[in-house]
Amino acid sequence: MVAKNAQTVGTVISAINSPSPSTADFVVTSGLIHRGQFVEIENASGNFIALVMDVFRTNKYFERADSVKEFESKGQALFEQFPVHEWEYLVANTKPLGVYSGDNFYRPSFPPSPGSKVRIADNEKLKKFFHFDESGMHLGNVEHHDLPVKLNMTRMLKKHLAIMAMSGSGKCGDYNLEILLGNGDTVKLGELVDKHLENKKVIEDNVELCDINPNNLKVISLDENNQPIASEIKAFMRRKAPKKMFKIKTRTGKQLLVTPEHPIPILNEQINWVQAKNLAKKDYLITAMPQIAGSEQIIDFVQLWENSTKVRVDDKSILAELKSKLFEKYSMKEFSRIVNMPSRKLQYLLSYPGVSLNNLKLICDKLDMNFLEICSKIKTLKVRSSRIPAKIMVDENFARFMAYLLAEGHNGGQTISFTNSSNLIRDDFSNLAKLLGIVANINRKRDIELRIYNKLLADSLFKLGFTNSSWTKYVPKEILLSKKSVLAAFLSAFIDCDGYVCSKKSHIEITLASKQMLDNIEQIVLRFKLNPIRKIKTVKGKQYGRLFLGGADYLNILNNELTLLIDYKAKALKECSLKKSNSNVRVIPNIKHTLGFLKNKLNLTQNQFVNIANYLSLNERHDDPTPISLRSLLAEFEHNYANIHSAITQTKKLFYVMPNLTEEDAKQILVNAYSKYDFNKIAKNTKVSNTTARRVVRGLTEPTINTFYLAKNVLALENESDLGIDTITNLDFKQIANQIRVLCKNLGYEIGELCCRSGFRGQYLDGYSYNPLNTIKYSNIYKVLYNLFIISIDKEKQLPEIREKLDFLHTLVSDGLFFDAIKSVEEVDYDKKYVYDLCVEEHNFVANNLIIHNSFSTACLIEELLNRPKQKGRIAIVVLDPHGEYSSFAQPVKDGKYEDFSDRTKIIKAQNIRIAVPKMSVHMLAGIIPGLTAPQKRDLSRILSCLKEDMRKGLGPFDWSHVKDAILKDNNIKQNSKFPLLGWIDDLMSYNLFARTDMPAISELIKPGTLTIIDFSDVVNMKKKQMIVSYFANKLFDERKSNVIPPTLLIAEEAHQWCPEHVSEESAISRSILRTIAREGRKFGMSLCIISQRPVQLDTTTLSQCSTHMILRITNPNDLKHIAESSEGIDQRSFGIINSLQVGEALLVGEATGYPLFFKVRYRKSMPSKHEISLEDAALKFEQSADKTREETAEFLP
Repeated sequence: MVAKNAQTVGTVISAINSPSPSTADFVVTSGLIHRGQFVEIENASGNFIALVMDVFRTNKYFERADSVKEFESKGQALFEQFPVHEWEYLVANTKPLGVYSGDNFYRPSFPPSPGSKVRIADNEKLKKFFHFDESGMHLGNVEHHDLPVKLNMTRMLKKHLAIMAMSGSGKCGDYNLEILLGNGDTVKLGELVDKHLENKKVIEDNVELCDINPNNLKVISLDENNQPIASEIKAFMRRKAPKKMFKIKTRTGKQLLVTPEHPIPILNEQINWVQAKNLAKKDYLITAMPQIAGSEQIIDFVQLWENSTKVRVDDKSILAELKSKLFEKYSMKEFSRIVNMPSRKLQYLLSYPGVSLNNLKLICDKLDMNFLEICSKIKTLKVRSSRIPAKIMVDENFARFMAYLLAEGHNGGQTISFTNSSNLIRDDFSNLAKLLGIVANINRKRDIELRIYNKLLADSLFKLGFTNSSWTKYVPKEILLSKKSVLAAFLSAFIDCDGYVCSKKSHIEITLASKQMLDNIEQIVLRFKLNPIRKIKTVKGKQYGRLFLGGADYLNILNNELTLLIDYKAKALKECSLKKSNSNVRVIPNIKHTLGFLKNKLNLTQNQFVNIANYLSLNERHDDPTPISLRSLLAEFEHNYANIHSAITQTKKLFYVMPNLTEEDAKQILVNAYSKYDFNKIAKNTKVSNTTARRVVRGLTEPTINTFYLAKNVLALENESDLGIDTITNLDFKQIANQIRVLCKNLGYEIGELCCRSGFRGQYLDGYSYNPLNTIKYSNIYKVLYNLFIISIDKEKQLPEIREKLDFLHTLVSDGLFFDAIKSVEEVDYDKKYVYDLCVEEHNFVANNLIIHNSFSTACLIEELLNRPKQKGRIAIVVLDPHGEYSSFAQPVKDGKYEDFSDRTKIIKAQNIRIAVPKMSVHMLAGIIPGLTAPQKRDLSRILSCLKEDMRKGLGPFDWSHVKDAILKDNNIKQNSKFPLLGWIDDLMSYNLFARTDMPAISELIKPGTLTIIDFSDVVNMKKKQMIVSYFANKLFDERKSNVIPPTLLIAEEAHQWCPEHVSEESAISRSILRTIAREGRKFGMSLCIISQRPVQLDTTTLSQCSTHMILRITNPNDLKHIAESSEGIDQRSFGIINSLQVGEALLVGEATGYPLFFKVRYRKSMPSKHEISLEDAALKFEQSADKTREETAEFLP
């Protein structure tokens, strides 16, 4: 329970959305409350520990600027006219973090009760709540509490790699996973990754990675508004496959084969990313159906056959151009020897039969002619008597032609046959062939069959997907990438031939032997924003794929887009499109709670709710809404939202107009005037009798609205007036009562309930419509209006959450999304070698780690580590210091103001560092020289091995000059490898960084309880800096793994210099080893602390491994967004406070505390850095130094 001496500061108040498990407001009744303070809220099951998120002071008299100006226009302050101090109060908004019961804490799941007492949180409970350690590192104090922040070293440092599995275990898929590219094309994931890894590959943590995307390929992903967009691929990845994978099957027949940790988006009131192994049956996956415009496509048969020795060009103009160019330089005999061809044959080819494309390329090359330019002039190609156009425009006609062939055509190699019983279809096929310059002949023995005798055409179309087997056919990529009109023409012809339109069941069915072609048909259908269902049909042991398109909504789209020639199919499609929509075809699932929330908050009546077309979700049936019905429902929601917003504005406006006066205030004016005027004068011209005036003054009659009319008359007798009384006497109370009724209804409140809340009977306001003024009271209607005003304020607080949910639902009704129920999730054995993944710009995941944005707070961390006693365990500290900010640790302290750490600190000037060449491995060199090829690595490894062997024999250590001499003398190294190697070695020698031995020796520097600072302030060249960091980090990690050095904390100040984002390997030499330490360090007692003032420039892979974030003052919006996305423990409200953090304040989230903790960083004990002095002090110091120099010079000179 709450400590007896705890200070009570307030009482929980009730609002429409508070108290709840996530928020609670309380009115401050005593003392002061500050944002960032912790409080305890009484509760029967245990006391809440809550963080004060905001504190605000309110006073209704000062809520409108125009009212304040008007009332104070006469020279009197508002507090002189009204009792403003009686209406001012302080309210605190809190976020419950946990419930304390006994010695245990648990997440809040039930709200505290209104009226609960609020006290300042007990320090002992806060210690347990945030896992403070009495012997831990003291980094500061909890603001507004006398409580030091002491954090356990292990929780703070070692567990920075707690969620390493997000990258190490892999979010990968099977080789055959189809990826939809931004241009509408599809490609197998494995094929795409393997192709890029052939060009460039690095290996990080057993993951093969290529971060070069030379063609700027994009894939379809979901943006922040849940809309499909094309996102650039940042990296291609491959790793060794696990023994188990998860196979996910959906209702529509789609399948995914992914690793257990692969995150999959599902819809459950919001878009959630769930690991594949945690998916359940009937979860809903998301299918993206992007708006892809397509483009004009051309099939270039010249390019298709450019290496052929049989396909010829016989265009006379081209042959003449070749001969003319030939005879400018050579004779026929001379040129025939150049192309290694008999002169007669060459002359013959350049005449009648034409030249093959293969020979054309050779001739153009020898004659310095542009082959591509010549190709652009080719009109036709031929093989013997077969001839085809050189290029074909992929238009609606060609699409229909190919659809006919793929549906009911046969490629015999020599001939192409097309069989169909419909005269209309055969005539259409024949006409399409003519447009392509091809003749389709009727088979005399079988009149339903058309034949094309053209071997070259048959061979060409074979390459485009029209193969000789129904099991291997596919749709040409040029058609798939075409505009929508071309796709519609293709689909129309295909359904005419091989589609079944069932008007009874309202669906179209396509059954095919070729899986690839069925995939292509599905890809085409998705371009129309239709999501088909896939099934398998087994006939005589063979499996055929079936594709279904059902539902009136889908078929109506097809009816508008397609042109079917078969009359009965066209009529059946028309009939299907006119039927009632099937709400089970396309639904938006798992949003019932969101809709229920909006229904209640937006005052949607049950009749409104039920009357939405096809919408039954929250009533008797369990169907989910279709996009159409959800759009209708959203229209109702938006209408009510607008009404509520308007009602809030009008309620405030009306309330601010009504003066806060009572009949007793007016009566007092009459009592004061009674000694001056008789009742006849008091009541004159007021329509109130003098008797009533007398009875009011003497207290015999309860004052009513009439009292204000009498008071106004009295003030007029004294040549005075009162704005409030004048306003009241001019009010139309019948109109105000009616206005309150309308506003109350629009705010979703019953008028009777409002009257009862105000202390009156439910029908009280009715009296203002017909009762005379002598029976009603202004103060009562003001009280009713005041309560309505409070309701409107509470409602206004709910609007942002309502708006957020409405906006989210609007994103779900997009035509670009389809929600597909999971039919099964199965763990399966996997025997393939690799699994694959892509890194995409829109893809991000949240992980933990330690990030600090200021060397002052880092100094406190270092001080705590250096002061740890031996018996509690000490670690070594190494700081990568770009600007010499930490050098003050090594300076002896001359007075007692600061603590002296100089006996535990060593500074290494980076300019003086030398790296021993004999200790360099080829692996290290490959990191420094990214262009090193495999043969060069082998040659260099052999040279280094020989030199090291000589060193062991007593010849002593060697340097790069020895390596260079050995390369020059080695005759086994090829010239094309030798000279690049020599160039790179010369480049390394120019840095003046390498020597025969290390200086200093790392093992002698790294000791428990000591600080080693590598000061880079005297090194300008960034590559040299990164080479030093790469070497030191590698040696530290290797020696720590071998237990040569103690557990070590590597602090990387300005970490974006050492491991930058979006920079090539050559410009980020040290990034690879820092990534490795981030991933693997905790297993070996090697911790990493990355510090950056520009986290958006920091390598995401390294940042993603941090388990604790310490966030100080940041104002750059890009950095703030990056912090919000990369910190698991920051919610929206905590994030809002980061903007207002003052210097020295910090937010700690993650593993170290478990809950967000705002605290004040303590003052450092060590001597401040020279970089931390003020600009004024720096200027003064400079001038004093200059003056001293002049004085010394003057003394020296005669």
